[in-house]
Amino acid sequence: MQTLFSPWSTLQNEADIPSPALLIDLAAVDENLRRMVNIAGSAERLRPHVKTHKLPQLIERQLRLGIVKYKASTIAEAEMTAQAGAREVLLAMPLVGPSIARFLKLQQTFPAAQFTAVADNAAALAAMM
Repeated sequence: MQTLFSPWSTLQNEADIPSPALLIDLAAVDENLRRMVNIAGSAERLRPHVKTHKLPQLIERQLRLGIVKYKASTIAEAEMTAQAGAREVLLAMPLVGPSIARFLKLQQTFPAAQFTAVADNAAALAAMM
């Protein structure tokens, strides 16, 4: 099997990098994003989950490819996603207690974004209305 990337990227200045540090191979990220869009057939068919990276810089890269819909697990992730420019954010965890008020405030704070959430019972759904 042929791969486009070596198993590990090589740092030119490894001794200068403080540890621990988050290092991202942007060329690999961009290639993976292009492949993701290609496999899906179009960017409109994608709704990537932001919980794995929680990085607005990666959302901005996805937006440049036309990916505008995202999934989040927490209000904080949904807020970060909207701040990065997402047009649609699905909160994939049911809202309970104070999270409902935070969700409604999020909708007011970012009126250009469409926020949706899942509900697992009628009372939770009524509280979001």
